Amino acid sequence: MRAWIEHLMQDEGLSYPQARELLEGYEAIQYVENGEHLATLIKKNAEVHFAGFKQYRGKGFVTRRRLREFLLPILEKEGFLITKIGANDSDKFITRIGFVEIGKSQAGQRIFMLTSIRYLEK
Repeated sequence: MRAWIEHLMQDEGLSYPQARELLEGYEAIQYVENGEHLATLIKKNAEVHFAGFKQYRGKGFVTRRRLREFLLPILEKEGFLITKIGANDSDKFITRIGFVEIGKSQAGQRIFMLTSIRYLEK
């Protein structure tokens, strides 16, 4: 959960206790490459959220190989994945992968669904 704790505290301004409470009930799936923990996907049922450590974020971080090795098995197991973002948050990252907006939550979050990974269709 370290990547998520870091993200919630540094990027979202939450305290450590607030971050831990928000993550309660989520399964943490680490992405480790060459012995380095690069990112963590949190999952509750088919709902997923992804956070990479800051030093690894940027162009070239998400590759076809990484999507195939890490995200595809999770998608295949569930059949579809759901994620939510804030009403004013950018959807550039998730829509590039293949998430499609399907609605809004009662809290005003935008809800997206993934049924296939765009980069792997080529």
